Amino acid sequence: MTFNLGVGDVIAVTTLAWTLYHDCWKVVQNAPEDFRLLVNELACLQNVLRDIRDDVTSNKDYLENLGEQRRESLRRCFAGCFDALKQVENLVIKYREIGNKDHKNIWTRVKWTTHQSEIKDLRNRVMAYSTNLNLCISRMGNSSLQRLERQISEALKVQEAAAAVAASATAKDDTAAIVPAEGVNLRGPTDRGNNTAARHGDQSPEGRVQRSSTEATIGNSALLPSPPSSPPLSDAGRELEPTPTSRRRSSQSGAGTFRHSYSFSTGSSSRTPIPSPKQFGESQSFSEAVCETPPSVVSDTPDLLQAEKPIVNVIADALRQLSLVRRADKSARPLRYPRRDELHIPDDELKSFFAEIAKEEVQYRLPNARDWLQVATWWLLKARNKMELHEPLRNSPSPGSDGVSRNSTSMFTQAYVDLLKVSWILYDVFLPNERLASRLTEENRKLFHDCSRGLSDDFLRLKEADIPNTEEIHKQNLNIWEEVQSEETSEDDDFMLGLDHGRWITVEPAGAGEDDEKVLFRTFVDGMIGRRKRAVTARGWPYLLILSSKEGESEPKVTLCNQSGTLGVTRVFTSSDLVDPECPVKSSAVGTELFDLNFGELKVKVSFSSSEDLARFMAIPKNYFDAVSERDPRELSNATETLIFRSPVQTFEVLKADTMRPTNPKEHHSSCDLRILETTEKEGWRIVRRLVLSSSVGHPNPWSKSYFLPLSRVQLHTEDGSRRVKLKWSDCSQARQERIRRDDRSISVRYTYGYTESSPNLGVEVSFRTQAELKSFEDAILSPSFQPQYTWSTGSDKNHVYMIEDSDEKKYKGLLIQRTKTKLKYSEFYFFYRDIDYAYSQTDLTVWLPQLYYINYISLQAEVATESNNPGEFSHCEKKVGNCTIQFDTEETSHGFMSAISGNHTLLFSRRANYIQKPSRFGRDEWQARGQAEVQLWRTNLGFRLLSRWPDRKGRDCWVTLSLPESGIDTPQKDSNLLVLPTCEWKRGRKLNLAKLEAEEPKDPKDAGHFKSPMTISFASYKGEKLFLDFMPHQRSNR
Repeated sequence: MTFNLGVGDVIAVTTLAWTLYHDCWKVVQNAPEDFRLLVNELACLQNVLRDIRDDVTSNKDYLENLGEQRRESLRRCFAGCFDALKQVENLVIKYREIGNKDHKNIWTRVKWTTHQSEIKDLRNRVMAYSTNLNLCISRMGNSSLQRLERQISEALKVQEAAAAVAASATAKDDTAAIVPAEGVNLRGPTDRGNNTAARHGDQSPEGRVQRSSTEATIGNSALLPSPPSSPPLSDAGRELEPTPTSRRRSSQSGAGTFRHSYSFSTGSSSRTPIPSPKQFGESQSFSEAVCETPPSVVSDTPDLLQAEKPIVNVIADALRQLSLVRRADKSARPLRYPRRDELHIPDDELKSFFAEIAKEEVQYRLPNARDWLQVATWWLLKARNKMELHEPLRNSPSPGSDGVSRNSTSMFTQAYVDLLKVSWILYDVFLPNERLASRLTEENRKLFHDCSRGLSDDFLRLKEADIPNTEEIHKQNLNIWEEVQSEETSEDDDFMLGLDHGRWITVEPAGAGEDDEKVLFRTFVDGMIGRRKRAVTARGWPYLLILSSKEGESEPKVTLCNQSGTLGVTRVFTSSDLVDPECPVKSSAVGTELFDLNFGELKVKVSFSSSEDLARFMAIPKNYFDAVSERDPRELSNATETLIFRSPVQTFEVLKADTMRPTNPKEHHSSCDLRILETTEKEGWRIVRRLVLSSSVGHPNPWSKSYFLPLSRVQLHTEDGSRRVKLKWSDCSQARQERIRRDDRSISVRYTYGYTESSPNLGVEVSFRTQAELKSFEDAILSPSFQPQYTWSTGSDKNHVYMIEDSDEKKYKGLLIQRTKTKLKYSEFYFFYRDIDYAYSQTDLTVWLPQLYYINYISLQAEVATESNNPGEFSHCEKKVGNCTIQFDTEETSHGFMSAISGNHTLLFSRRANYIQKPSRFGRDEWQARGQAEVQLWRTNLGFRLLSRWPDRKGRDCWVTLSLPESGIDTPQKDSNLLVLPTCEWKRGRKLNLAKLEAEEPKDPKDAGHFKSPMTISFASYKGEKLFLDFMPHQRSNR
């Protein structure tokens, strides 16, 4: 059939491509990866064809306007594309019947390995013709187009030759390519004929282009399989279900310079979706991905590209060159700008003066387009700043002040001259220079657009009567380039010297050059940069001073930069930078006096043009700091509050504590400052915290909010790799009813509000900027602010022993245990004094502490007659008695813990003993009747101590402590489990003095003294006795 590339040919090939894509899309779920990639390329191809079809049908002269060479290239592309699509159609016909009946199981019925090579070859062909079509309708030169077309054609021939060799080697397996299920008819009634080649005539290369014109008409059913009931002839009327989102053409590119993006829905398959964003980036096919990919990236594409290196590399090279052409077309589109205002054009003398001054800079370096545009924007900003300052001075309530009037007039005249500088740069320097005005980047286009529009708007606001006379204009500062001082550089890396300083020079009032930044205030100042010995005070307000905020951060930032970009320093503006109202900055007719505004090691002094300008600058941070003063540490008479954590957070949301879901209505904040402040009273264990959230300085109405926060039992939940954390805890607002019987036997109800650690009623979710900030927050929540004496780990939980000291120098121990349960992490804080009871078990490496103290938080509202509308204000701390069991992973860790809580003593040995007894006149000793005891050997500064504890029963004495003799420890016989201690001093009691390792508080006060007698210990095994003696070899008397 003859392929003459008419309107009917274009529509027919487009319809075929869309129909094949539709059929393949129906069976793509659970398909092998190669078939899914083929569907990707079909999607790309049919979108290109549809765009060409729309151009051809909407403009009857479209093909004629292409030119003979390009039209011939397009004809060859359509002929080859048609041939490739017919091969895809042959494959689709084989699968159609199975696909229509059962989309899920089709790929389990197909012997895929025999078709894998064919699918890959088809995908490469479709990719190649899609690329060729894009090249044909681009603005690429004919010579480059023919070269790339020839390279793609040669690569396809190499691939076809390799495929023919592979096909001949595996011809015997072709008949087994599809194994249908029993009873499945692969060639159903929808199959139009038994021989596709016979239906469409000769499929040889010659036959493909010798198609009759009658077969190329619209709606010819003999040419293609029946299209859907409503074939998509335009974007507005096409079906949406299987069809990818159409690519939109760039409004600035020529015919065919466009970009596609589309999406697929493939059901609930766990396979990679079509298209795969992870594999191809923003695009949906390899051909589009390469078009936006640097050359170095293409070589690192996964295995599917390495297997087809020749054809893929050729296509990648073509798409990269196509991308360069499109970018060049985009940058070459003409500038659009307002006409020059004839009323406000610099006279010839002024233009000459501007040109002479500009030459001084040009002789050292040749400014590029961005340099000139930034200089123009600089003077536009400076003119607007002076106009703003001119208004209050002109309307000043001091009519007799000639100085104010002259200053106002001079400021307005200088502002007008600055606008003339902008006009001269844009219309006399930039636009006439083809080197500058052509091939602009998008950033420079925007800068030119904003600057020219801004200049036009500013001139429109001026009346003809406001224009200064020529004599006054020539008296003003006519410099184009601001003078650069030798000290206008900094070596301090802490203030972002690597940033693009020109980004701050923008026309938008709130524009800071970055999407996540916002300018709060901008003005021009005089300044002195560097050390006083070398610094020179620069006049004429050559520095741009900016107050800004950044999304995700809360604090105001101050930036100082100059026109040339050699100076650009940024830091956080703090409350200490505010001008002290008791020492105000003096002002004169030429501006305020210099005052310090240092940037790290860079010494800076600045001077504002007027006191009003200084007041406006300081008002923004002052109002903010006043609004968020709640976050600062308070000055308390009987306690000390310190800041233990501070970080910006991206989001903060209040949740329901029971479900940890957002509240209704939602309470959600972004770009906040989060702080934790810890209050400690004279008694060191009385610790309470505040979690303070404050808004960003960019918020219209700055605010802060404080939450009560206990030291322990705050539950945290984080996901691995996430920067979000959920917290829940109890405050002091949980009500408890109490019924009280009065003297007259009536019942009254009292309400007490307080803290319930086991029942959280507050929940929040916090999102941090980095994992490090989240980790620091977790550490601050789970641990006190003071340093631990001993730390050990149990799994992923870290536990600590602390030394707590009261203001009267009384010292005692603190214990923090972290626990993790069902992904919730929390900590328990206890404290205990010198005399303590504990039960140590060497068998399972546990320590049970039956009497510890923990903190209870009391509300101001206790036993009130009516319910409060605003309950929960914290009053004071009380201590409660509890107990704790600690599990250790190793014996070494458990011994380290015992040594840490005892002070300077070291636990050496701990074993279970059958009994420990002293001689008795009445037969069996009462201690032996108590059963097994835990025996511990400690080393002190004075020698060895032996501690033994029985299980506590009915409040009897459970501790016996004794000092071991220097010698004479006896073992009655070899390999015995008995250990006989000669006469030694011992004590008994219900508690243990950790400082002395002595028993205290006996049940009978008569037993409070020291006793002396021999002791016999029966260990559970011989190994216990042997290990005991290994620590004291010099004290054995018989072995």
